[in-house]
Amino acid sequence: MSDSHFDAIVVGSGFGGSVTAYRLAEAGRSVCILERGRAYPPGSFTRSPYKARDSFWNPARGLTGALRSLDVETADLERYPLEVEEAVYFSCRALRRRAARARVWSEGATLRLELVGLTSATGGELSHARERIAAVGGQLDLSADCVSAAVPVR
Repeated sequence: MSDSHFDAIVVGSGFGGSVTAYRLAEAGRSVCILERGRAYPPGSFTRSPYKARDSFWNPARGLTGALRSLDVETADLERYPLEVEEAVYFSCRALRRRAARARVWSEGATLRLELVGLTSATGGELSHARERIAAVGGQLDLSADCVSAAVPVR
């Protein structure tokens, strides 16, 4: 196999991309996977079926694993469109380590996010979070030491 020729190029290593790449490779095809997301070091994901439940998102059953892993308080949440959940999650992920406290809650037809006690967030972190929230019709605001966002969900 050469460096520049592949039988298939798969864009994205999410569930669909990784299964597709696996099946193609299993069939003897040479496969290149292109991924623009960040690299996750070994140990980032659980290997225990029992602990895997901590990663699921089903607020009706009290499962807010993705946000809980970032130490984000949650209240009155339900399922939202995937792009809204992703925008809130990645905004929290980008800014959480810079904040003393973070919380996400539902208020009518709006999903709210607040990071309090924010210190030394970089312009890149803020602009990335602002872009993710704006892409789903929301608005991210910055005050003295607080970032808040409102995302319409209905």
